[in-house]
This record gives sequence, C-alpha cells and structure tokens, in this order.
Amino acid sequence: MQPRAIGSKITESHRSAIPGKQILLKHFREQIAAIYQHAYPEDTKVIDPVLQMKNHLGRGRSPEDRGFLPLVQRMAARSPVQGNPSIVMQTMSYRDDQHSLTVSLTARSLEELNDFAQHMSGGDLTTKVQSVAKDSEGVRGQMAIQEAGQ
Repeated sequence: MQPRAIGSKITESHRSAIPGKQILLKHFREQIAAIYQHAYPEDTKVIDPVLQMKNHLGRGRSPEDRGFLPLVQRMAARSPVQGNPSIVMQTMSYRDDQHSLTVSLTARSLEELNDFAQHMSGGDLTTKVQSVAKDSEGVRGQMAIQEAGQ
C-alpha cells in the first residue's frame, strides 16, 4: 500500500505544479509574441509567433541577393509601368544603408499612383508613399521601395 501512497503523492505534487507551469508557459508565449510584434510591426495578426518568425527568417536573402541591382530587378519584375504609359519614372536613387530605392514618378491620377504603390507592395517588397503633389499634368509622387522586413 505504501507504493500507492507515494504514487498518489507524486501525482498530486505533479498536478499542483501544472498550473504554475501553465502560467509560466503563457508568460513565455506572450513575451515571444511581443518580441515578434516588435521585430515585424507590419504583421498585425500574430497566431504562432515562433512559426511566423521562422518564416520571416527563412526568407532572408544572401548578400548576393541584396543591393541596388537585385532590388531593381525584383521591382521591374512586378512593375505595372511597362504596360501603363501613363506612369512614368522620373528618377531613382538607392540607399545602401537601408537597402531602399526612392523612386519619383508621374501619373495621370492619384488612383494610378496608389495602384502602382499597392502593386509593388507584398511578397518580398514593401512600398511607402513619401509624397504626392498634384499639378496641371497629373500627379507627381515619391515612394520608397525596399525588401520586406527591412
């Protein structure tokens, strides 16, 4: 009978420790989610921060995939400018420290400019419209295009 009593004491002891472990695990999950949200503020829906973090890190590019030319190539591959003569790129500059292109362009309307920015965003690129000005010929805009997660 004594082994049974020892077994029940271990089981009771183990059960009483579980709520503490659950609270600790919950605390760790909250900390991981907070770290993830700090690292990737553009991700507004955090379901599994560990898996989502692994996905972001897996998308990392090698040094050969960074820089001006690879960024321009990715931008050109998804650019709607080629099929839309009303959007004209005026200038382009690159910031090596931010792996970012700043593009100045003109369009007939604000809607076309916004469509361009939206089309460029997503996947491995993010686009932020920095300025927009309307003139007699349409709209002039400047936007920053960079690798997602930068």
